[in-house]
Amino acid sequence: MLDREIKWCIDFLRELFFVPAWEAYRANQKVQGISEGCQYSDFDEDPRLEHEKEILMDALQVSIQRIEKIEGKATSSLIGIGLLISLLAGASWIVSTDGVLGKQGIEVRIGGTVILIYAMFSFLLSGILALQAYKIDMVYGPTLNDMLPPRDSANGKNRYLFCIEQNERMGTMRSNRLDSSLKCLRNGMVAVGLLTILVTVVALL
Repeated sequence: MLDREIKWCIDFLRELFFVPAWEAYRANQKVQGISEGCQYSDFDEDPRLEHEKEILMDALQVSIQRIEKIEGKATSSLIGIGLLISLLAGASWIVSTDGVLGKQGIEVRIGGTVILIYAMFSFLLSGILALQAYKIDMVYGPTLNDMLPPRDSANGKNRYLFCIEQNERMGTMRSNRLDSSLKCLRNGMVAVGLLTILVTVVALL
Protein backbone atom coordinates (compact mmCIF):
# COMPACT_ATOMS: atom_id res chain seq x y z
CA MET A 1 0.00 0.00 0.00
CA LEU A 2 2.84 2.36 0.89
CA ASP A 3 4.61 1.60 -2.38
CA ARG A 4 1.46 2.51 -4.29
CA GLU A 5 1.21 5.84 -2.49
CA ILE A 6 4.88 6.61 -3.14
CA LYS A 7 4.44 5.77 -6.81
CA TRP A 8 1.37 8.00 -6.98
CA CYS A 9 3.32 10.89 -5.43
CA ILE A 10 6.20 10.41 -7.86
CA ASP A 11 3.83 10.31 -10.84
CA PHE A 12 2.04 13.41 -9.54
CA LEU A 13 5.29 15.36 -9.22
CA ARG A 14 6.38 14.22 -12.68
CA GLU A 15 3.14 15.48 -14.19
CA LEU A 16 3.28 18.69 -12.13
CA PHE A 17 6.69 19.63 -13.51
CA PHE A 18 5.94 18.51 -17.10
CA VAL A 19 8.49 15.66 -17.07
CA PRO A 20 6.45 13.50 -19.53
CA ALA A 21 6.45 16.39 -22.03
CA TRP A 22 10.25 16.58 -21.81
CA GLU A 23 10.57 12.82 -22.23
CA ALA A 24 8.33 12.94 -25.29
CA TYR A 25 10.51 15.71 -26.72
CA ARG A 26 13.64 13.59 -26.23
CA ALA A 27 11.91 10.60 -27.83
CA ASN A 28 10.93 12.73 -30.83
CA GLN A 29 14.53 13.83 -31.24
CA LYS A 30 15.59 10.20 -31.54
CA VAL A 31 12.81 9.43 -34.03
CA GLN A 32 13.78 12.51 -36.05
CA GLY A 33 17.37 11.29 -36.20
CA ILE A 34 16.28 7.87 -37.44
CA SER A 35 14.01 9.47 -40.04
CA GLU A 36 16.75 11.72 -41.39
CA GLY A 37 19.07 8.75 -41.82
CA CYS A 38 16.52 6.57 -43.61
CA GLN A 39 17.27 5.65 -47.24
CA TYR A 40 15.46 3.72 -49.98
CA SER A 41 18.24 1.14 -49.89
CA ASP A 42 17.35 0.26 -46.28
CA PHE A 43 14.40 -1.73 -47.67
CA ASP A 44 16.19 -3.63 -50.42
CA GLU A 45 15.97 -6.88 -48.45
CA ASP A 46 12.70 -6.23 -46.63
CA PRO A 47 10.43 -9.33 -46.65
CA ARG A 48 7.46 -7.10 -47.46
CA LEU A 49 8.86 -6.73 -50.99
CA GLU A 50 7.12 -10.03 -51.73
CA HIS A 51 3.73 -8.34 -51.31
CA GLU A 52 1.78 -7.04 -54.25
CA LYS A 53 2.11 -3.32 -54.92
CA GLU A 54 -1.63 -2.86 -54.29
CA ILE A 55 -1.18 -4.16 -50.73
CA LEU A 56 1.66 -1.72 -50.13
CA MET A 57 -0.44 1.11 -51.55
CA ASP A 58 -3.22 0.27 -49.09
CA ALA A 59 -0.73 0.24 -46.21
CA LEU A 60 0.58 3.60 -47.35
CA GLN A 61 -2.92 5.07 -47.37
CA VAL A 62 -3.46 3.79 -43.82
CA SER A 63 -0.26 5.51 -42.66
CA ILE A 64 -1.36 8.78 -44.27
CA GLN A 65 -4.84 8.55 -42.72
CA ARG A 66 -3.29 8.09 -39.28
CA ILE A 67 -1.39 11.36 -39.70
CA GLU A 68 -4.54 13.14 -40.88
CA LYS A 69 -6.51 11.92 -37.83
CA ILE A 70 -3.84 13.21 -35.45
CA GLU A 71 -3.85 16.52 -37.31
CA GLY A 72 -7.63 16.76 -36.85
CA LYS A 73 -7.31 16.13 -33.11
CA ALA A 74 -4.59 18.78 -32.83
CA THR A 75 -6.81 21.32 -34.60
CA SER A 76 -9.71 20.63 -32.22
CA SER A 77 -7.36 20.87 -29.25
CA LEU A 78 -6.04 24.24 -30.42
CA ILE A 79 -9.55 25.69 -30.64
CA GLY A 80 -10.34 24.54 -27.10
CA ILE A 81 -7.04 25.82 -25.72
CA GLY A 82 -7.60 29.22 -27.33
CA LEU A 83 -10.98 29.52 -25.65
CA LEU A 84 -9.60 28.46 -22.27
CA ILE A 85 -6.76 30.98 -22.43
CA SER A 86 -9.23 33.75 -23.31
CA LEU A 87 -11.49 32.83 -20.39
CA LEU A 88 -8.59 32.53 -17.97
CA ALA A 89 -7.18 35.89 -19.02
CA GLY A 90 -10.58 37.43 -18.40
CA ALA A 91 -10.74 35.83 -14.96
CA SER A 92 -7.37 37.23 -13.87
CA TRP A 93 -9.20 40.09 -12.14
CA ILE A 94 -9.90 37.81 -9.18
CA VAL A 95 -6.33 38.29 -7.92
CA SER A 96 -6.33 42.05 -8.49
CA THR A 97 -6.80 44.46 -5.59
CA ASP A 98 -10.53 44.68 -6.37
CA GLY A 99 -10.95 40.96 -6.94
CA VAL A 100 -12.25 38.24 -4.62
CA LEU A 101 -8.76 37.06 -3.65
CA GLY A 102 -7.18 40.50 -3.80
CA LYS A 103 -9.20 41.58 -0.77
CA GLN A 104 -7.85 38.71 1.32
CA GLY A 105 -4.51 38.26 3.06
CA ILE A 106 -1.23 38.30 1.18
CA GLU A 107 -0.90 34.51 1.50
CA VAL A 108 -4.24 33.89 -0.22
CA ARG A 109 -3.48 36.42 -2.92
CA ILE A 110 -0.03 34.93 -3.63
CA GLY A 111 -1.49 31.41 -3.66
CA GLY A 112 -4.18 32.41 -6.12
CA THR A 113 -1.66 34.21 -8.32
CA VAL A 114 0.67 31.17 -8.40
CA ILE A 115 -2.20 28.86 -9.36
CA LEU A 116 -3.38 31.29 -12.03
CA ILE A 117 0.12 31.61 -13.53
CA TYR A 118 0.57 27.84 -13.51
CA ALA A 119 -2.76 27.33 -15.26
CA MET A 120 -1.93 29.95 -17.89
CA PHE A 121 1.53 28.46 -18.46
CA SER A 122 0.04 24.97 -18.81
CA PHE A 123 -2.48 26.15 -21.39
CA LEU A 124 0.16 28.07 -23.34
CA LEU A 125 2.52 25.07 -23.34
CA SER A 126 -0.35 22.84 -24.39
CA GLY A 127 -1.10 25.16 -27.29
CA ILE A 128 2.54 25.28 -28.38
CA LEU A 129 2.80 21.48 -28.36
CA ALA A 130 -0.47 21.15 -30.28
CA LEU A 131 0.86 23.63 -32.85
CA GLN A 132 4.04 21.59 -33.16
CA ALA A 133 1.99 18.44 -33.71
CA TYR A 134 0.08 20.27 -36.42
CA LYS A 135 3.29 21.75 -37.85
CA ILE A 136 4.88 18.36 -38.57
CA ASP A 137 3.20 18.38 -41.96
CA MET A 138 5.63 16.10 -43.78
CA VAL A 139 3.64 13.32 -45.41
CA TYR A 140 5.53 10.87 -47.57
CA GLY A 141 4.02 9.43 -50.73
CA PRO A 142 5.30 7.91 -53.96
CA THR A 143 6.05 10.18 -56.88
CA LEU A 144 4.23 9.74 -60.18
CA ASN A 145 7.35 8.02 -61.44
CA ASP A 146 7.13 5.50 -58.61
CA MET A 147 3.50 4.73 -59.43
CA LEU A 148 4.32 3.71 -62.99
CA PRO A 149 5.17 0.06 -63.61
CA PRO A 150 8.95 0.03 -62.94
CA ARG A 151 11.48 -2.06 -64.72
CA ASP A 152 12.67 -3.30 -61.37
CA SER A 153 9.57 -4.11 -59.33
CA ALA A 154 11.57 -4.46 -56.12
CA ASN A 155 12.98 -0.96 -56.56
CA GLY A 156 9.47 0.42 -56.97
CA LYS A 157 8.20 -1.40 -53.90
CA ASN A 158 11.02 -0.30 -51.64
CA ARG A 159 9.99 3.30 -52.28
CA TYR A 160 6.52 2.46 -50.98
CA LEU A 161 8.06 0.84 -47.91
CA PHE A 162 10.22 3.91 -47.39
CA CYS A 163 7.13 6.16 -47.45
CA ILE A 164 5.19 3.85 -45.11
CA GLU A 165 7.97 3.76 -42.52
CA GLN A 166 8.57 7.51 -42.71
CA ASN A 167 4.87 8.24 -42.29
CA GLU A 168 4.79 5.93 -39.26
CA ARG A 169 7.62 7.95 -37.75
CA MET A 170 5.92 11.26 -38.55
CA GLY A 171 2.73 9.90 -36.99
CA THR A 172 4.62 8.84 -33.86
CA MET A 173 6.18 12.29 -33.50
CA ARG A 174 2.81 13.99 -33.93
CA SER A 175 1.17 11.59 -31.51
CA ASN A 176 3.85 12.22 -28.86
CA ARG A 177 3.43 15.97 -29.09
CA LEU A 178 -0.35 15.79 -29.06
CA ASP A 179 -0.24 13.49 -26.02
CA SER A 180 2.05 15.96 -24.24
CA SER A 181 -0.30 18.78 -25.20
CA LEU A 182 -3.28 16.99 -23.69
CA LYS A 183 -1.36 16.28 -20.47
CA CYS A 184 -0.46 19.96 -20.14
CA LEU A 185 -4.10 20.82 -20.84
CA ARG A 186 -5.13 18.49 -18.03
CA ASN A 187 -2.66 20.17 -15.67
CA GLY A 188 -4.16 23.53 -16.54
CA MET A 189 -7.70 22.28 -15.95
CA VAL A 190 -6.69 20.90 -12.54
CA ALA A 191 -5.17 24.27 -11.66
CA VAL A 192 -8.35 26.04 -12.74
CA GLY A 193 -10.33 23.63 -10.56
CA LEU A 194 -8.12 24.42 -7.55
CA LEU A 195 -8.49 28.13 -8.22
CA THR A 196 -12.27 27.75 -8.40
CA ILE A 197 -12.31 25.89 -5.08
CA LEU A 198 -10.12 28.58 -3.49
CA VAL A 199 -12.38 31.39 -4.74
CA THR A 200 -15.50 29.53 -3.56
CA VAL A 201 -14.08 28.92 -0.08
CA VAL A 202 -12.97 32.55 0.27
CA ALA A 203 -16.35 33.82 -0.90
CA LEU A 204 -18.16 31.67 1.67
CA LEU A 205 -15.99 32.79 4.59
